[in-house]
Amino acid sequence: KGRLSARCTRLLNEIGITAQYAAEQNFSRMCGLLQKFRMENGHSIVPIKYCCEDGTPLGGWLQRQRGHFKNKTLSKERLKMLTDAGFCNHNYEIRFYQWLELLRDYRKENGDLRVPQSYCVNGKKLGKFINKMRVEYRKGQLAEYRIELLEELGMEWYIQRFAD
Repeated sequence: KGRLSARCTRLLNEIGITAQYAAEQNFSRMCGLLQKFRMENGHSIVPIKYCCEDGTPLGGWLQRQRGHFKNKTLSKERLKMLTDAGFCNHNYEIRFYQWLELLRDYRKENGDLRVPQSYCVNGKKLGKFINKMRVEYRKGQLAEYRIELLEELGMEWYIQRFAD
């Protein structure tokens, strides 16, 4: 933010602390605070005006991250860190839980989650959704908590296809 003198900046750079390094450390710290919030509250829907015990404005920071997400200016690494910490991009997150409910119903009716690719329920392409989850899993792009939720439902990540 330009608050350090040129001398301080030079001294910090000499010992390997750059503005980029500091920004990454802060980002990691904020993800840790989000994870702590989720563990303490059972969810990660942080109010915008929420501040941590030490005064850190976690709610405002998350709102800025949602803006970066919407504008597609979050790096894949940062998005993964956020989602692993429980980042809730409200609409995106709500839709995921709606898909989970549809998967629960499907499992109840069919005994497994081997949803055919073309399967739709109430106009929602459940087969495409579950395939997308498998693809994200294989690419290492699926958040850990989502993996856990899907595995609790009985998700099979790799389905063996048999030729007739």
